[in-house]
Amino acid sequence: MEDITQEALPAKQDKESKCDLSKGRWIRDLSGLVYTNETCPTLPVSKNCGRHGRTDTEYLQLRWKPDECELPRFQPENFLRLVRGKKMAILGDSVARNQMESLLCLLSQAETPIDTYKDSEERDRTWHFPTHNFTLMVIWTRFLVTTTERLANGTPSAVYDLQIDSPDPAWASKLPSLIDYIVISNGHWFF
Repeated sequence: MEDITQEALPAKQDKESKCDLSKGRWIRDLSGLVYTNETCPTLPVSKNCGRHGRTDTEYLQLRWKPDECELPRFQPENFLRLVRGKKMAILGDSVARNQMESLLCLLSQAETPIDTYKDSEERDRTWHFPTHNFTLMVIWTRFLVTTTERLANGTPSAVYDLQIDSPDPAWASKLPSLIDYIVISNGHWFF
């Protein structure tokens, strides 16, 4: 595995080059962590690996390195400036929730968010960053589109008919009318 430091990254990307973010590898980044289990005030206890006995920390130093370009280091302050006055929803399953929790930890290094809403199962949550008037929410959904489960002899079959032209009303009805950005993240993530 290749080790790098922040100083090793080029300052600018060649404007003519193209970058496929899906092609690359994980490398060790020795330039320091943006957050840790101890510095993230929003990290759920269930996801605090250190608190649950994990002693290795090398996995915290990994970052994705595309083959043909450099990704600049994430700057929480810059992101919050870009989304000032906006609302962002992250929609999907547990993978989407993990993405939102990571983004929340990153952003909380610049401003501590206020937890403004959570449903009874804590699947749907909303956080507000008052200094930047930015709202970040996660909306859990099993399906992105309307589904109908097929029955076999009157018993659910775990086989679904999908109506790909119709969003699942279970999540669509939860979206506020004025969303500026929505990140859709859903997939068959288990094997």
